[in-house]
Formats: sequence, structure tokens, C-alpha cells
Amino acid sequence: MPKRKNIYRSLKDLSLRDVGRSFGNGNYFHGVAILKLLSKTLIKARRKHKEYARSKDEALRVIGSEYGELLQAVTKGEGGRREREEAAHCCATLIRFLGKEWREGELEDKMLAMLEPEEGEESSAQLASDDDAEVEWFDEDEDENEEKER
Repeated sequence: MPKRKNIYRSLKDLSLRDVGRSFGNGNYFHGVAILKLLSKTLIKARRKHKEYARSKDEALRVIGSEYGELLQAVTKGEGGRREREEAAHCCATLIRFLGKEWREGELEDKMLAMLEPEEGEESSAQLASDDDAEVEWFDEDEDENEEKER
């Protein structure tokens, strides 16, 4: 049987810049914007739905429901902002599944504790309630136009 590569050994070599670029498809700043949006979405989701799911099956139903809302937003042409919002909700449910938050509340206290700010950081309440602070999105067309102007 071939030896399995330990994914955590390869992940430790990733820098934050690498992570930003991977989420932004090569564009670090776009990646950071996506990560910020996902973080805010997760904070809000964990506050609103403290118990994500009681089982894997229930978690999959939650994921399916969010995917359905994303599909509806796209097929009805509800616009980019609505589509991004639903895509972020869908991602949040998948991230919570990856974190095994479907385990009957085992991780709830740990996850909420992670939301507490370190010294000098904004609290999760400040981040989650800051609806006026929009995440800056980078439009591919704008990026292309800027490059042409140079």
C-alpha cells in the first residue's frame, strides 16, 4: 500500500500570501476580500445558528438548502451582490461541515471561543454588526481596464 502524504506537512509551507492568491485565483487582494467576506458570513451564521446540525445528514440538508438558494439567485438573475451573498452562505455551510460542526454541539464552545478577539483586535460582534462596511470586490473588467491603461 502506498504511503499517504500528510496534508498538514505540505500546508505548513503555505504563506498567507499564498493563501490569498489561491482564494483570489492569483489576485492576492481579491483573495483577501473573499476571505473577509467568508469570515464575516461565518461569524453571522454561528451567531444566528449556534447549532449547525445534529448529524451529517442534517448538515447535508443545510448545504443543499443553501445551494438551492444560490441556484435560485443565479437562475432568476437576482444580480451579482445577491449571488455573492448566497455563494458565501453556501461556502459557510461547507466550511462548517469541514470543521465537523455537525457533531451535536461538541465544537460549539470551541468555535465561539475562537471568535473572541485577541488584544488589539476588533471583536466578532463589531465585525458581525458592521453591515455598512462592505467588502471591497475587484471586478475583472476593472482590473483589465487598469492594465490596458498602463
